[in-house]
Amino acid sequence: MCIRDRVYSGTLRIKNIERFNNYDLVITSYGIVRLDEEMLQKFFFHYTILDESQAIKNPSSGTSKAVKNLSSRFRLILTGTPIENSTLDLWSQMTFINPGLLGSQSFFRDEFLNPIEKKGDADKSKRLYSLIKPFILRREKKQVAKDLPEKIESVRYCHMSEAQEKLYEETKSFFRNKILEQDTEKDAKLQQQIILLQGLTKLRQIANHPLMIDENYEGGSGKLEDVFYMLQEAISENHKVLIFSQFVKHLNIFRGFLDSKNINYTYLD
Repeated sequence: MCIRDRVYSGTLRIKNIERFNNYDLVITSYGIVRLDEEMLQKFFFHYTILDESQAIKNPSSGTSKAVKNLSSRFRLILTGTPIENSTLDLWSQMTFINPGLLGSQSFFRDEFLNPIEKKGDADKSKRLYSLIKPFILRREKKQVAKDLPEKIESVRYCHMSEAQEKLYEETKSFFRNKILEQDTEKDAKLQQQIILLQGLTKLRQIANHPLMIDENYEGGSGKLEDVFYMLQEAISENHKVLIFSQFVKHLNIFRGFLDSKNINYTYLD
């Protein structure tokens, strides 16, 4: 069976819902539904399916109101995080697929949200779960694990460059001596702890790249060279890669490399 599908999105989309009759499946975004709400309400779908349905967790948002006004015979929602901030997130999503099941918003607040979140009422939690359970198809990790490939973890140890190691040892000696110079009285111990934390942070940064603490540093970084080698190898095989770092300065060094190599990337901090 061949499914005829259409992606309805983009600034050049043709705003004619009659064209939907030529397709089995129409795919669009929450943003487009919000923008074209008035027009999309006029089309009757057999199914309305929301992926990442926590997008409508705020019942007063424009997105939530827009999708709830869509007309369809059946409704489904898919989410891995039905509750992100408050129990009210659940009310909004359940109201979409089964209006009236959990009562009005004010009723839900008084009957479930306040007792559960403010008083820790276990009976109310059980009552709420018993109401929504018949409408939930849940797959736990142990059920889907057999469908997933084995996770491969590879820990790689990197050797510092000569200049990097020299700076590392100098910095370690500096902070060690500074700690030993402190008195042993109570206030001095607190000062020792602060100096120790500063020293460990500096050493972690140097281990990543000395540029993080010295903008005039001209030597190399063993870790950076290793990561760049692995990155280029992955890209050559058309793999997608995520790079994380606790330090924004470290990410900026990666950005500089990617820019110099004309490698496309998305950056977030």
